[in-house]
Amino acid sequence: LEKAYISSALHVFFHTFLRYYSVLRSQNVKRVYLTVHYNNEGIIGAAQSCGIEVIEMQHGLIHPLDLYYCYNKNLAPRLKKAYFPNKILLFGEYWKSVLLKGGEWEPSQLEIIGSVLPTHRSVNKSSEKSNTILIGSQKLMTEQYIPRIRQLLKTIENYPDWKIILKLHPLEKEVDKYQALEHPQLEIAPLASDLSDLLSRCKIQISVYSTTFYDAAGFDVMNFSWQGDGFGSDYARFMVAEGIAEALTSDEDPIEKYNTLISNHYSFLKRSAFYAPFNHEIIVK
Repeated sequence: LEKAYISSALHVFFHTFLRYYSVLRSQNVKRVYLTVHYNNEGIIGAAQSCGIEVIEMQHGLIHPLDLYYCYNKNLAPRLKKAYFPNKILLFGEYWKSVLLKGGEWEPSQLEIIGSVLPTHRSVNKSSEKSNTILIGSQKLMTEQYIPRIRQLLKTIENYPDWKIILKLHPLEKEVDKYQALEHPQLEIAPLASDLSDLLSRCKIQISVYSTTFYDAAGFDVMNFSWQGDGFGSDYARFMVAEGIAEALTSDEDPIEKYNTLISNHYSFLKRSAFYAPFNHEIIVK
């Protein structure tokens, strides 16, 4: 099975390499921008073979356990021969510090472009906060989320003035299982919902791990990360260890915990810790 997988991966690489090489070698292209470099090695190889600079733009959460971004430093000599972008543009200094823990990137390859995404660039605090819990699900984690949401729905019945908004991952394939969680205090947000609008209105956000934990910075939202075993548990522990989220077990009451922390003068995440001001000159230079 592994040999078949390697054979298939090589086929995809060479097919992509030859297709893009035949196009790029006859064009006056100076740079190629990517949102992810993994699974795009054929494009990177073709571009760099034509003397074209390849630049990745950060698209979301970067975690020290991500193999595609934070390989062990012992592998650095081999990684220099691999097909990686020439540089990566990051949201802020925090993400640079994460990448430097691995062996893939040199400091000179890391540039701060700032809050390039609209959601990151506008923090609207004018909306009045409501007693709302926002849940951001992750794809391929239905079995972990459904039981926890069911338990939370039982808990929230003790708070009739509170509600839950569930924002599904855009690539969620089991939407029907979430829709079956019908409850008067549960609302499933449309996939095209404005995340900044949801964050500006909610008081609590719960997930296992999610880019939206970082998006919540500056919106005075308290993040809770469901702790447990299985897929995503290492990411969840990291969220707590880094101070991005508070730990929450499936049988804990997040509203009670929220009220306790607020009464103890809880300090919300600051946006500047993760997102620098947008610097358009990096793109146009």
